[in-house]
Amino acid sequence: MRSLRDVTAEALTLAGAIVEPIAPEGLEVMAPMEVRQALSIPEWSRLGFGTDLPAGARRVALEPDWVAGLQRLIQDRGRCLRLSLQPAPSGKPPHDLERSVAQQITLENATFRVREIAPAKTRYLLLSFRLAVVSDEKAEDFIQMCVNESNSAIADSMVEPLLKRLGEGNGWNLADGGGAELPPPWSARRVEEYSTKVLPPKIKLRLSAVLAGMERRMDRDLQRLHAYHSELRDQARRQLDARPEGKGGPKDARGELAKLDWIEREYLAKIADTRRKYAATVEARLEQVLRLETEVWRVHVTILRKKMSRPMHADFCRISGTLERLPCDSCWNSSKTFVVCDEQLHLLCPACSSPCPSCGKTFCQACRGARCPRCA
Repeated sequence: MRSLRDVTAEALTLAGAIVEPIAPEGLEVMAPMEVRQALSIPEWSRLGFGTDLPAGARRVALEPDWVAGLQRLIQDRGRCLRLSLQPAPSGKPPHDLERSVAQQITLENATFRVREIAPAKTRYLLLSFRLAVVSDEKAEDFIQMCVNESNSAIADSMVEPLLKRLGEGNGWNLADGGGAELPPPWSARRVEEYSTKVLPPKIKLRLSAVLAGMERRMDRDLQRLHAYHSELRDQARRQLDARPEGKGGPKDARGELAKLDWIEREYLAKIADTRRKYAATVEARLEQVLRLETEVWRVHVTILRKKMSRPMHADFCRISGTLERLPCDSCWNSSKTFVVCDEQLHLLCPACSSPCPSCGKTFCQACRGARCPRCA
């Protein structure tokens, strides 16, 4: 991972500043007006990033004010990048690739055939999101998602190798954005639609530890509320039961009955307040997009259902060394088991092929949408 000093030096240089590294772990900066206003530094300054500072240097760390200043300085620079990466030449695909395809795809009501395995070019989108979690506490995190633009397959096995190679900075070329062999690039609307469906389960998994801690604290507060109001109810009932018969007896015990009603209403209101307090709002904001052009081994398959057929493909990524799973045509999430629809031979995961809970009719959510056509 690159150091804060290296990132700061590059950002300052891109903004037009004159930057010179100095020891120990420092920078000497001659800053133009834009840099001075964004970072609140004088025209000439020294910045220190280590334990020991250069003479006259200002200490810099990952503090909110400094990070916000860098964001103002960088603005939209570096948010979108197109690169090309050609892996080492390989004359033959992995010998067990066809068997791997058979192991990864299970069709409950159809079959498939592998037509051929051939080299191909594709585009990958590496999407980086900033997560802001707001509840009783506020937390931030980052999450990356990678998708193959040729078949919408989730390619998260690419994330770690790509980030590692980006950090190394070797072997990259600027992509020209053309080529008849490449799939058409996704539009911004397509990226938004895809992320809306695929990102939520990934966020839930990523924040599982945070959400589990919130649930524990909420359960603890709810138990305290229950114990406190149970004691209040028991006291009110004991006072009601202790009233003597006759005047002022149970028939005239309106005060105690009103108190019991108030305790119940207050308990329900406190529960609602506690649930609102721990309700988590998660905002995912797209921060960076990397479009990568590279070579893959493409496995062409044909889906067979009754008298119909549908060509599809799965890619073996040579950078990550993994075969990507085919996506569901409705939710676009990866699955090992699919049901094939009768109309357009869409692949449906178990969740998207389940019967309607109201009428029990099974329908294709890729063809008809999420609403049952019979119940609509």
